[in-house]
Amino acid sequence: MKKKVEIGNKFGKLLAVEEIKERRSGGIRYKCLCDCGNSHEAFATHLRRLLITHCGCERKVGSKHHQWGGVGDISGDFWYSHILRSANGSKGNRRIKQLTVTMEEAWKLFLDQNKKCALSGIELTFPKKHKDKQWTASLDRIDSSKDYTPENVQWVHKHINIMKNSFDQSYFLEMCKNINQWHNNTERNQ
Repeated sequence: MKKKVEIGNKFGKLLAVEEIKERRSGGIRYKCLCDCGNSHEAFATHLRRLLITHCGCERKVGSKHHQWGGVGDISGDFWYSHILRSANGSKGNRRIKQLTVTMEEAWKLFLDQNKKCALSGIELTFPKKHKDKQWTASLDRIDSSKDYTPENVQWVHKHINIMKNSFDQSYFLEMCKNINQWHNNTERNQ
């Protein structure tokens, strides 16, 4: 027998807490509180039939989703929008670069670097969801005048990649060293 929707009844992780005014369609909606702490609205029929049992907190994302097209934590969308677009010059770069490193090789490199930036040691992450802006991993060309080849790439923090821009690595590191020395000397003199 189907459970009747009443305030205080639980449907999976959802606890019905308030009836919301009836819609034109005749369906009654309920405001529910999920076990994870989020609030969610659901139609009574969906709750009764257990078609909705959580607020969305159990949705499969990333590699757990059946349409996953990536490797490891690198989604196919991330690879296309951040690596392929950069290589083909559509991210503001004028020169098209050859991309011979594969997503599998890039993931292996990421693991070989212990998921850390090759230049700073900062832990790196990839987007967890489509619109996630908190990711930090960026595939960098060690020598910016050369192509994206397995021997010329490394994972760095995206802000470091922006700062490094078109410089080769040795020049960039020398400039960072000069900045650090100047900053330390200036602090000592104050």
